[in-house]
Amino acid sequence: MYSWVAFPLLRITLLFAIGIVLAVERPPSIPPIHIVFILIGVFAIYLLCWFSYQRAKFFSYNLLFSVFGHLLIVICGYATLLYHNDRFDADHLLYQKDILAYQIKVVDEPDVKEKSIRVLGELLSIKDSTGWKEVSGKLYVYIRKQDVANKVSYGDALLIQGSPNSTQSPKNPGEFDYQLYLSYQNIFHQDFIQANEYRIVERDEGFSMYALALKSRAYLKSILFQYIDENRERAIAMALLLGTKDELTPEINQAYASAGAMHVLAVSGLHVGIIYGLILLFFKRSQKKKIMKWVFLAAALSGLWSYALITGLSASVLRAVTMFSLMAIAKVAKRESNIYNTLSAAGLILLCYDPYLIMAVGFQLSFLAVFGIVYITPKVYELIAIDQYLLDKAWQVTCVSIAAQITTAPLVLLYFHQFPTYFFLSNLVVIPAAFAILVSGIALFAFAMIPWINDLMGWVLESLIYLTNEFVFLIERLPNNTIDNLYIDTTQSWLIILTIIFLFAYSYYKRWHHLVLFSMSIIMFIIIRENRAMQNVQKKEIVFYSVGQHTAIDFIQGDQATLLSDSALMNNTSKLRFHIKPNRLRAGITDPIKTTGVNILRRKIDENELIIWNSKVVLILNKYSPNLKDLHVDVLVLANNSVYDISQLSSLNFEQLIIDGSNSSYRAARLIRQAHGEEIPIIDLVSNGAHKLVL
Repeated sequence: MYSWVAFPLLRITLLFAIGIVLAVERPPSIPPIHIVFILIGVFAIYLLCWFSYQRAKFFSYNLLFSVFGHLLIVICGYATLLYHNDRFDADHLLYQKDILAYQIKVVDEPDVKEKSIRVLGELLSIKDSTGWKEVSGKLYVYIRKQDVANKVSYGDALLIQGSPNSTQSPKNPGEFDYQLYLSYQNIFHQDFIQANEYRIVERDEGFSMYALALKSRAYLKSILFQYIDENRERAIAMALLLGTKDELTPEINQAYASAGAMHVLAVSGLHVGIIYGLILLFFKRSQKKKIMKWVFLAAALSGLWSYALITGLSASVLRAVTMFSLMAIAKVAKRESNIYNTLSAAGLILLCYDPYLIMAVGFQLSFLAVFGIVYITPKVYELIAIDQYLLDKAWQVTCVSIAAQITTAPLVLLYFHQFPTYFFLSNLVVIPAAFAILVSGIALFAFAMIPWINDLMGWVLESLIYLTNEFVFLIERLPNNTIDNLYIDTTQSWLIILTIIFLFAYSYYKRWHHLVLFSMSIIMFIIIRENRAMQNVQKKEIVFYSVGQHTAIDFIQGDQATLLSDSALMNNTSKLRFHIKPNRLRAGITDPIKTTGVNILRRKIDENELIIWNSKVVLILNKYSPNLKDLHVDVLVLANNSVYDISQLSSLNFEQLIIDGSNSSYRAARLIRQAHGEEIPIIDLVSNGAHKLVL
């Protein structure tokens, strides 16, 4: 019989995590201080049970004691998230009004974008009508790339004119919720400024250790730029060795995702494990001396956490570094460590430090992958006995890949809507290659100042990455390399997780109720899927998307759709995937980018387009024309600054008036003001998001 007794930290961490998730999904309707009183009350009852019934042998007393103990852990998790939620700070930026100017301190390395520089700032003070006052909060400031002389760097204090704006909610159905994503980092504001709207008032490196890590990363980047000539190979080296993904192209990301090797590009447990293994190997023969054990521990902790700092402290790296740090401590203390307890302890420590980590995709995938590798790998490995050494090693790597894919599949399908089919083949090469690349990269960094050797190590590193890339792109070219466009919701994701748990529980315990629960999970998954499919078959709607600088209208009927848009958007795959694809996936459309399955009647009137579909008439007005006089339409879409004054529409008859993202912000604001002044209903796609016309 499975016993929780051997894994106390696993039980505690799961309960603590449940409390955190409850606080995220169901924030309190009472002041947070009341939660503290509840926590104290439950703890008091827990102590009362402990002193009153600790020697009792009645099951009911033991159950009561257990219930209050577990409830206490859940409330601790709930309270921990509330403590880290900046919304409850009375002086937070959320509660400030009429801001004229503000000061921030740059708390991370500025991120260079295509048209701007993104700066993460921590609020120092704001200026309103009463003067300057201290406030709290964080925000992203986007500075247009016009200021070359005054380059912003980590630790600088900036004085910025104007007022920050709240982050925006998603504008289209199913679109990635960037506002929610930032809220998990306690960021609720952003600002877009020109070069002349800010001033650096203080130069400071900030926290010295982090500043040193940023300088070290910049120095290591310069080495890679010096000794790796090809852009593609250098991009992989920077991602794999330093955790910097700025140079990665969409083609590289797509190739590695299709091959099931995306984990190599994200610094994670694989990379940290290699670092820890190299440190172990270096101290292998010297740990018999007591003093050398402490030297090993100091080297392990400093090496692991230095690597974490240099690579950016991602969620997966934090998990791995914390876990290997605990393993190093246990090794020196001569304590046998259970891998489940060690992994749980790492999770508990990180969630106490930042409970919002549980909402990070990297954190979730990292822990699920490790649990799968630890629990499932031995069971899969035992299925086939191989005597030949190399084949056995290949089978071990394959088992690890299978285990990781099984446990991460529910989240991969939920977040990325695809599943790589050749992951077991690609990992046979990619995982050993990642080890060789990481070792070669460390050697290059170590011998960068030694002539000849640095050139040799640079050539070796670039060659290894080149061969790995060629193999990955070869896998991508194989037919059916990815099962794509798979849409599941959160409930279905949980049902898949439960299906996996009950399947392995039945295979281990051979109890019929596990098989029943396994079957029920599958049946519920199918019911949800079929119910959604029936709803999609009956669907008939026109969707007017909110896409900046573009017009986008979808005519959806069942599992078919036709998208009308300008050529610039139709050729922009990334925008189509971000703004259009999510809604189409939810509608069950198998080709979610450029489907043209719905027959619509289109007619050109000068530069404008008239569309007739299912008795609905839509006019896309690109340029006002006298030929449109007395025309009656159901929906009039103002596009491409076609109208300067709302009075120009007096000769048109329409039921709904829509202004889309292809208009300039100035023109759109003017028309909206005029429409409101004349009491003409107008739908603003930019401000209010996509509009659906259900037929």
